Amino acid sequence: MSRNLKLASILFVLVLWASMMISYPPLLVLGALPFILSNRIFLVPFMILLPVVEGGFILPFAVPTETFTLLFIAPLLAFDIFMSNQEKTVADANITRFYASYVFLVAFGAFIAINSARLEIRDSTILVNSAVIVGQLLFFFVLYMAFVQLGIPKIRQGLQVMEFISVPLFIGFFIYMNFRGIEYGFNEYLNFGFTSHGTFSASVVGLSSYLLYRFIPPGRSFAQRIWVIPPILMSIWIITKSDSRNGLLSLFIMFVLSIIVLRGSTVSARRGLILGFVSLGFLVFIAGTWNSPTFVQIRSQFSDANAIAEVSTGRTRLWSAGLQGFLERPLTGHGGDNQISRQYAERTVGINNVLHNTILEVAFQYGLVGLALYFFLQIRIVQAYFKVQTGINKRPMEDDGVFLLPFLTYFSLLFSALFVSWIWRSLVWYHVGLLFAILTLHKRSLKSAVTDAA
Repeated sequence: MSRNLKLASILFVLVLWASMMISYPPLLVLGALPFILSNRIFLVPFMILLPVVEGGFILPFAVPTETFTLLFIAPLLAFDIFMSNQEKTVADANITRFYASYVFLVAFGAFIAINSARLEIRDSTILVNSAVIVGQLLFFFVLYMAFVQLGIPKIRQGLQVMEFISVPLFIGFFIYMNFRGIEYGFNEYLNFGFTSHGTFSASVVGLSSYLLYRFIPPGRSFAQRIWVIPPILMSIWIITKSDSRNGLLSLFIMFVLSIIVLRGSTVSARRGLILGFVSLGFLVFIAGTWNSPTFVQIRSQFSDANAIAEVSTGRTRLWSAGLQGFLERPLTGHGGDNQISRQYAERTVGINNVLHNTILEVAFQYGLVGLALYFFLQIRIVQAYFKVQTGINKRPMEDDGVFLLPFLTYFSLLFSALFVSWIWRSLVWYHVGLLFAILTLHKRSLKSAVTDAA
């Protein structure tokens, strides 16, 4: 990275800090715009960090605040694509069909929801919610094309910016949480802008992969590794303070995945030593916080007769409701709206909440049709990972494994999705767009290499 880019990256982090410290999420958007306008590579870290504060325009609508941020950024992306070389920006046909199939799934779910005998939810509400989801899908398709237009070198620079700012970012989180603490307000939201509990902890886990990239890969000096250890410990502390058991387990899985992905899957004594060190660090940390409110609560719940149900905070009951609902209508599901699953859960198990498992949520709302698409997406992402990893090993993608970081983050999100309902969450779809763009550009680089050889 050049000195100017490093300076700009530090200023970008300061804008994020300011938006957190004064609890004014739109500052992230307004402050990020000059950086994005001057250099589009800042789209990469901006979209990664957006869920952390869900920057945007806080309006009294029943959609996430980041939806308005996406709409705010959309004209800029559309302008870039319209003014660009069309051959450079054109989307891969298979990926275009993939996004179109998900738009069809939204329409299919809305049709089933409106025409099924159900619940206290207006047809107009279903249509509005479905329109918002379609709008978000279209945005992320446009974002995918914008990433394709950026090309491999600039995406790599954007990921390097994220890597560079990861250390001061976690230091900023640590300072913020010590300065202001965790405040729960409207609708169980944390006081990081308007970031919900699960989204914040999952984002922190995902961002930790960029910390680990500075620590784990071979070739780093002792001083470089030492510099990253404090913020890595901070990431564990932050997850614990946010009272997220899912987040703590996900963080451990992220550490293990990082060792495998960033150092290769072969077994060696050194790799085993690193894994043992990480495991020991977790054990020491848990031992040191054993009497903290979080662990006291977990231990007291395990002493109860209904320990599993209590520790899962009702998830096991919600999962049984989701499975029962799916078996009632396995082909089409009950309809594509979270309110339907919430009301069904309240009616069957007495909990008015989403099913807290993305696979069950997809199965309940969209049936086998939705499940087929959901698993097809995961298969495509895994295939893309192995193709890109092979390409990096052969060195046509310009250098190192920084392109593996969004894959690593996405795989951690898949684990988190077992405990939350994230069908349409922008946190997930951002990564889908970026990963598909990397795959598209990788395929093009291979084709051009074959053409040049011929």
